[in-house]
Amino acid sequence: MSSPVLAAVVLFGLVAAGAGQPVGQAVSPAPSDQKARDILNAAMQALGGKAFLGAKDMRAEGRAFQFGRDEELQGLARFTEYDKFPDKLRQELGKDKEVVVVINGDKGWDKTFRGVREYPEEEMRRIRENRLLSVENVLRFRLNEPGVTLRYAGTDLIGNRLADLVEVEDADNRVVTIAVDQSNKLPVRRQWSRRNPKTRLLEKEVELLGNYRKIGDIQTPFYSMRERDGQKIFEVFLTTAAYNQNLPDSLFQRPPGPDRPEPGRKER
Repeated sequence: MSSPVLAAVVLFGLVAAGAGQPVGQAVSPAPSDQKARDILNAAMQALGGKAFLGAKDMRAEGRAFQFGRDEELQGLARFTEYDKFPDKLRQELGKDKEVVVVINGDKGWDKTFRGVREYPEEEMRRIRENRLLSVENVLRFRLNEPGVTLRYAGTDLIGNRLADLVEVEDADNRVVTIAVDQSNKLPVRRQWSRRNPKTRLLEKEVELLGNYRKIGDIQTPFYSMRERDGQKIFEVFLTTAAYNQNLPDSLFQRPPGPDRPEPGRKER
């Protein structure tokens, strides 16, 4: 398994469920956001209603693919993912679990044959932001956060199907646009912008969701694809998924092993 796949898996999340705050007291929406709120409420019901909102964790398996410039394939990996909502994640990559990635709140690590590396704050910030803006996280945890506003943003044609667009903006001015299929009410796309940490330029991120399957009472996307500035960079195909597996907190501790040297440093 190549390191580009590892980077994609960690930064993008295979099943972006994520790190948010628990749902608080309901806030009465302003009239201008009522249509947007109605669309997202319908999406929650289509995803499974109480079963979707009440899910505690998820285990999934599948294959991940990363693409480079001109969308050539750069790497692929089998993976198993454990996600304990809202802020714990473990990914095991490769046939023999050659790479392990763990996210636990504000901390994160990856383990390879070279040792264990703790993620610096800049990497963790990008990981947290991606998870904060995930469709599942917004719908499960964030709609009633103080400072969150909703706006209906019209319609778009996605895969020859008409979808309603809802902009969600949080108190820190992060904005994600969620597209909901007008027919089946399932989320089919999210869009947001992120600042490239090296160039400081804004990049447009798009995630497409599809191939929904009902797992228990929860509709689950078994396909996702990521684009950046119009170029496909990442694609995931799930093969299995299961909810409420009573995942132990021990799965989300720092992986055992020696610290990995920083790039450019030699081990003594």
